[in-house]
Amino acid sequence: MQDWDAPLSLSHAAFLTLFLRYGAKGVIGSLRKVNTEAAKQVVEMFFDWIKKQSPDLQVTIPAMLKQMRQQTYERLIEEGTDEAYALYLATFLYVYYGNPKTLLHLTPADN
Repeated sequence: MQDWDAPLSLSHAAFLTLFLRYGAKGVIGSLRKVNTEAAKQVVEMFFDWIKKQSPDLQVTIPAMLKQMRQQTYERLIEEGTDEAYALYLATFLYVYYGNPKTLLHLTPADN
């Protein structure tokens, strides 16, 4: 069961702020507690999308999150299942804190 009404704790916000304070350009965090299975799917979807992109692609992190939400919306329309609905809602619990023009630069790993 989803706990959509869980309050945002100040310690949660402070935790995210620490990353920015110590030099991170941005942080992707959740607004609230996210169901473990939905969180796993969102993270997998995010990194699968990244892997499929050209190494030369320059896209902002907020644009990547928007693309991920679009993909889950398309899945919801196609499947119409409770799981697809929960995943779609979960994507909106993830937000980017930081400069909205920050680009994600990835270095390919060996193999």
